[in-house]
Amino acid sequence: MIETPGMQYAMWAHNHSLEPQQPDTHNLLGLQSTALGLVAVGVSMTLNLLVVAGVLSMLWDGKQRPGTPIAILPLPGLISEA
Repeated sequence: MIETPGMQYAMWAHNHSLEPQQPDTHNLLGLQSTALGLVAVGVSMTLNLLVVAGVLSMLWDGKQRPGTPIAILPLPGLISEA
């Protein structure tokens, strides 16, 4: 199950789940706090934006340097020397 920011906010601000299959589910701390709801949404949105920025950065970097060879190094212990 993927939780939307609205579901995360409801879990912390109202201490119950918005999921129709689990309406009586509460957060583990048993708290009802609007501030924690806003913090939960802020943290999850920040992490989502960082993932998107990281993926875009990798794609941009790959586009800027096409044909750059990738160095593949042997891992110690995986290749036995004869």
